[in-house]
Amino acid sequence: RDIYLFALDSDDRYLVQGAVPGHVGHRIHDLPRISAAHADAFIVAARAAAAEGGGWIDYQAIDADTGLDLQKTAWIAPLDQEAFIGAGVHRSVPAAVHP
Repeated sequence: RDIYLFALDSDDRYLVQGAVPGHVGHRIHDLPRISAAHADAFIVAARAAAAEGGGWIDYQAIDADTGLDLQKTAWIAPLDQEAFIGAGVHRSVPAAVHP
């Protein structure tokens, strides 16, 4: 139930964001509750995986409802030379989200 799809273009703008469709068209760095450090680490790891033809990445994010840190993992695949798509899951969910 926690699998989500996303894709970003060369400007780090969401092309697809299955969990929050309202993020489509917005840069990951401009979204509320995503720290610059989390966004930077995610982009570096995702672009590296895409450049290798695809691979798993682990990263941190902030739960939009609680503001708590989440551990996530995603399979990243290139769409073209600049864009990538991913399918991710939560590796850990804070007790405050699911008691």
